[in-house]
Amino acid sequence: MAPELADRIFDSFSGASDSAPLPDLCPPLLAEQKIAWKELGEGYAGLQAVRVRELQCNGFSVKLQYNPKRIASTGANLEPGYIEKRPCFLCPQNLPATQKGILYRGEFFVLCNPAPIFNPHYTISNTGHLPQLFAAALPSFLQLAADFGERFTILYNGAACGASAPDHLHFQAVPAGSMPVEDDLCQTQKRHLVKQGNDAFLSGTRSTGRAAIIIEGKNRAGMEDLLKKAMAATKKILAAPGEPMVNIFCTYRDAGWRLFLFPRRKHRPDIYFAGEEEKILVSPGAAEMGGVVVTPREQDYRRLDAATIESIFNEVSPDQESLNRILDEIP
Repeated sequence: MAPELADRIFDSFSGASDSAPLPDLCPPLLAEQKIAWKELGEGYAGLQAVRVRELQCNGFSVKLQYNPKRIASTGANLEPGYIEKRPCFLCPQNLPATQKGILYRGEFFVLCNPAPIFNPHYTISNTGHLPQLFAAALPSFLQLAADFGERFTILYNGAACGASAPDHLHFQAVPAGSMPVEDDLCQTQKRHLVKQGNDAFLSGTRSTGRAAIIIEGKNRAGMEDLLKKAMAATKKILAAPGEPMVNIFCTYRDAGWRLFLFPRRKHRPDIYFAGEEEKILVSPGAAEMGGVVVTPREQDYRRLDAATIESIFNEVSPDQESLNRILDEIP
């Protein structure tokens, strides 16, 4: 084990039968880090002061969150030239001196997010500097959801649609039920069964404001098979040169997974790049697609309304016809 990683370990989770549950290891880490790591303490103090208001849109709801601490993430420079030159802030050797984490199955590091959207909010980064690509990490993603259990939802942001570290493989863990879409998408009238196989089921959605695919099941192999097919169909229909743009989140309860996949056709809406008078800094990632829209500037929090949210989702998400083509393409 590299010295820079060994020095960062607060605790470990191996998955062995005698291991303490992973969710039980996280609160002591967070408590210690709030004291030892000044930036984290300030981040959670700031979270107590965020303002939230709910908007009822056409067929769905969102929670607007005014969270000034998120300005670095929302305004992140994601140009390849900049990313290549800056030190990766998720690599162990570049973490702040007082930051520690939980070594997860010898492959990932559970870290406290210093600019939380949720309470608590964890980042799970690979111990190596691997690119943010979902295909190779799919088994780990499902295992992570199972190990975190029913108390948490696991998030994945594609490298080009929400990940502030597109060069380093990482996930996030947030409290289960934090995002409105977890209820919205589970309404039977908004989903229809498309494929099933090997004790896993894939459904399409309608009237949710953005394209989404739901995959559910208790068989890991069946879940992986349907998700790989959904990713391949998304790549083909949206003509993605590499990994298709997606946001994904997954829950695990009653010995089964429920996974939500949001295909994307664009990262940031045009209004993000508008002149200062019209600009609204909303940079949709998994949280936003899940219905928690973060606004680091107060003027944007005040100006956003249901029509603007609907327009943003329509712009960054494939339309219903494209979603139907993706679903038809899945063998």
